[in-house]
Amino acid sequence: MESIEHKNTEKLVDFLKSVCIFSTLERVKLNYIVKNCKEITYKKGDMICKKDDYAKNVYIIKSGAVTEFAMDDNEFSVMIKYSMKADYFGDLGVLVDNSYVTTVMASSQAVLIVIPGEIFSKLVWENPCVMKEMLRSYRKRLQNSAQKIMSCTMFNSEGRLAYILMMIYKESNKGRFVNETQENLSVRCGVSRQTVSTILNNWKRSEVVNVYRGKIEITNMEALTDILLNGAKS
Repeated sequence: MESIEHKNTEKLVDFLKSVCIFSTLERVKLNYIVKNCKEITYKKGDMICKKDDYAKNVYIIKSGAVTEFAMDDNEFSVMIKYSMKADYFGDLGVLVDNSYVTTVMASSQAVLIVIPGEIFSKLVWENPCVMKEMLRSYRKRLQNSAQKIMSCTMFNSEGRLAYILMMIYKESNKGRFVNETQENLSVRCGVSRQTVSTILNNWKRSEVVNVYRGKIEITNMEALTDILLNGAKS
């Protein structure tokens, strides 16, 4: 990994403004973050932080992607989240002055903004607007987890994907489009990316969906609902 100095403070401030938890911060406070953070480039496969290591930093993805893994005491790991630009992690461990709760690795070359824990904690505790956005994020994570458990319990693979797509569709209010990568859908459904790709291609041939880079267009909601109902486990 490589650490570099910020060449354009204004651009970095504008980027931080796009991160949900910092979206309502005044520019002077965003400048404070820029002054105290580092920009680090990780190669694909680099470990960024490890579960149970003391949480020293909060990380924000500027470019590239990372994958979070839950690990048990036997080092058995399960992928739980695929994150991309403007996502962040390490926050919970820092705020409770404890360890990281997941292991995170670079899924591709990734540029991350690294904020020291003491700087991040100071911002959160002194700015209720940041905490409010974080609580919204935690609520969404819990909802996603509950949806995954429900879909795995009640449906087969096709039913799971139909269920998750319909839940995201109802939440997003973005017309017929669901802005999720196939990688992210595989994590949320608890199936492999290859399985998601195969199902979506079958649905595309049946004119149920159209598949684009980073998003899915639902073209026949009635047919998708039928798939959901038929995918229920007996």
